[in-house]
Amino acid sequence: MKCDDVKLLLDEYLEGSLPAGDAAQVKEHLGKCAGCRGELQFLRKYLKKMEKFPALRAPDDFLENIH
Repeated sequence: MKCDDVKLLLDEYLEGSLPAGDAAQVKEHLGKCAGCRGELQFLRKYLKKMEKFPALRAPDDFLENIH
């Protein structure tokens, strides 16, 4: 698997939603590629910081107002 392919799958890899075969390929690639490991570390930090933001609820008429 190439870096571009792995980077597209990192979010699913972290979620644990990748099929087992793809997850194994990503894991193998991460073991060999410092650049992709860095991307994974960045994504983990980013997601952790995003968890601190409160969830917002859109007004009930939000979509109607957009249209």
